[in-house]
Amino acid sequence: MYLHHDGSPLYVSNAAPRLGEFISLRLRTHRDHQPESVALRTVHDGEPFVVVAEEKESFGVDVWWVVTVQARNVVTHYRWLLSGGAYSYAWLNASGLVDHDVPDADDFVVAALPAPPAWARHAVVYQVFPDRFARRQGTDQESPRTEQYGEPVPDWAQPRPWSARPDGRSSSTPVEFYGGDLDGVREHLDHLEALGANTLYLTPVFPARSTHRYDASSFAEVDPLLGGDQALADLNHEAHRRGLRVIGDITLNHCGRAHDWFVRAQDPQAPER
Repeated sequence: MYLHHDGSPLYVSNAAPRLGEFISLRLRTHRDHQPESVALRTVHDGEPFVVVAEEKESFGVDVWWVVTVQARNVVTHYRWLLSGGAYSYAWLNASGLVDHDVPDADDFVVAALPAPPAWARHAVVYQVFPDRFARRQGTDQESPRTEQYGEPVPDWAQPRPWSARPDGRSSSTPVEFYGGDLDGVREHLDHLEALGANTLYLTPVFPARSTHRYDASSFAEVDPLLGGDQALADLNHEAHRRGLRVIGDITLNHCGRAHDWFVRAQDPQAPER
């Protein structure tokens, strides 16, 4: 590999700086494949800003280029510019090396936010969409659901046999109901462990008018169709007993039309408006 940069401590002096703090960024190049100069393009307060890198040190075939930048914004985007020599003209961003100017979307990022927990660096995450993962034991494992946990399936749902293929991209996509539940997830934790996962990531589990549940009608309870609060508590207990972590997807920046916030907002005088 002729050059490399990533977000690890070897290349970024502090991946979770405070606002205003200065950080060092390092780029590793190969002694036999050198640019004439290296610069870093970053953004300060929405304006592009360029810092010329210094060739600081060499170890064997590795040559290290270093720049110092200030975390002036909560999120600092940056990418490396290599000029002349073996590169002529090239940018290095998080998606790789390119020979033309690129937008900021794939830039490296440093965020002036609290550092993530140490365990996250070693997490092997398995994501589960509960409606499609598994039906709990002791229930019909094939037929379309007409009831779930003793309650009729709601009118918005379109029940499907478990082995039926989904329609794909259609108006039915968000309401195809296969009847998976959190008890079914708990009963199949062996599968996650066999794959080497140590973290379970659940898509939203709140009541909603869809099976993806990103249109929550409440953030205060677990959807009864998934087994309710007790099913989530039981899943967490069993996962933790096995040494698995559980992460839930919460979508507080948007909700469904059935949520009290949105219902109250229909009143022009309501603060939710």
